Amino acid sequence: CDTERTAPHVFATELTSDATHHWYDCTACDAKKDVAEHFYTDACDATCNACDTERTAPHVFATELTSDATHHWYDCTACDAKKDVAEHSYTDACDATCNVCNAEREAPHVFAPEYTTDATHHWYACASCNETKDAATHEFTVTVSKKPVNGQPGECLYTCDICGFLKSELIEKAPEMLNAPTKPWTQANGGSLRFRSEAPFAEFVSLSVDGFTVDKAYYIVREGSTIIELSEEYLATLSEGEHVLTIHSLFGDAQASFAIEKSPTVAEPPAEDPNKDADEKDDKDFSAMPVAMIVGIALVVVLVAVVVVVILKRKSNSSQNVKASQNSKASQSKNVKDTQTSQDSLNSQELQALQALQELQNLQNSQDSKDSKD
Repeated sequence: CDTERTAPHVFATELTSDATHHWYDCTACDAKKDVAEHFYTDACDATCNACDTERTAPHVFATELTSDATHHWYDCTACDAKKDVAEHSYTDACDATCNVCNAEREAPHVFAPEYTTDATHHWYACASCNETKDAATHEFTVTVSKKPVNGQPGECLYTCDICGFLKSELIEKAPEMLNAPTKPWTQANGGSLRFRSEAPFAEFVSLSVDGFTVDKAYYIVREGSTIIELSEEYLATLSEGEHVLTIHSLFGDAQASFAIEKSPTVAEPPAEDPNKDADEKDDKDFSAMPVAMIVGIALVVVLVAVVVVVILKRKSNSSQNVKASQNSKASQSKNVKDTQTSQDSLNSQELQALQALQELQNLQNSQDSKDSKD
């Protein structure tokens, strides 16, 4: 009769789905109800929120790695999905940069407690890598362990004050004395003495004479290379004879001999002034005359005085004889004879006096001539 009725469908309680939809199936026929498309939380959600149907998520991952303190990965640009998650990779324990993502970390260097050195520098080295710290140039203290002597080379040691690095070098030869006095030093002429060593001025250590150190108050030292000027005050304290002066420098000693003369010598006279008065030039110091000459002059003066006394006495006797001849004709002839004899004696004594005076004049002229030559 084709009468219609309401079909009593009995639908399943679980959704049926395909790739795009989900629904409820009738358990008795092909009827469906609540047919709908899958729906997701976002474009990258792989599971339908209604029926749990899975799909391949269409993630779009970034081209650069994202990282934290321990890992790196690629992030999806649409969701929280990640791919290629991995730990950071380093060359060694002290490597501060990840070899994959370049993430930085604080390198745990372990530096050795002792310096590492080469010929010019020192530094602290990491025990795990090539990292260094506190690198610096050596600061050397130089000591001479062996000075060059008799043509044999010496040796000097360089010790770094910071790290203790030690090296040695040969000293091929001692410095030479370039200039030294060739004439003896005399008290009459005085003055200082100058010596010059080829050693650099900066390497000067001390000065000694005959093995005894000379106080700095008695000499001047200056550059060029090393110039020493020994004072007159010090030279006057040295004994007569030869002495050895030594200029001590860092890398060797330079020596020279010099002589001291203390015997009396005549100092060289100063140059005469050509404008000086001629009379003033002839004025001689009596005290400079030799002792023998002074004694000779004194004797001549005494002799002249004696002769003069004799002459005066003779003249007095002659006058008395003349008066006596006037009183007595008998004795006139004898008195005349005595008078003549006295006159002859007087003439002889006068001649001796004149000769003595002439000798005195010759002696004075000789002394003047000698002084002029000196």
